[in-house]
Amino acid sequence: MKYIFSTLVIMLLTVTLGLARWAFIPLEQLVQESDLIVIGALTDVKEHTENEIEHGRGVITVDKVLWGNVKAGEKLNLTWENAVGIVCPRIDHKDNQQKKAIWLLTVEKNNGVKADYPGRFVELTQKEEILKLIKQNKAVVSKNISLFKL
Repeated sequence: MKYIFSTLVIMLLTVTLGLARWAFIPLEQLVQESDLIVIGALTDVKEHTENEIEHGRGVITVDKVLWGNVKAGEKLNLTWENAVGIVCPRIDHKDNQQKKAIWLLTVEKNNGVKADYPGRFVELTQKEEILKLIKQNKAVVSKNISLFKL
């Protein structure tokens, strides 16, 4: 009986952990919901744990601005956090350190930035696709602004 109970517990844990993953968000939606889209590299990554929360931070140095109100050369303070002991879904950018890539960012009230979904770090090979989506997004924004002026 003990063996059966142990087996059931292990099976339930396996199924539960197997189902924990990120919901799919299309790249188009991520572009539309971004305040800044830049090409840059993450440096100075630091992590610490406080009150059962794992905190991470680093600095993105902007090489090129694709969308938003920042300039090349600016340094953006990126932060992220996860509950302790949660394996998935979680966000962790330390593996993105020193890699030049496209960052789809949201701006926080403290002027820091977040990339709180794995698809917000995009390889440079997708630059043309991102530029196309930005162009489409600009057209939609312009059309909506024109409607408000009526």
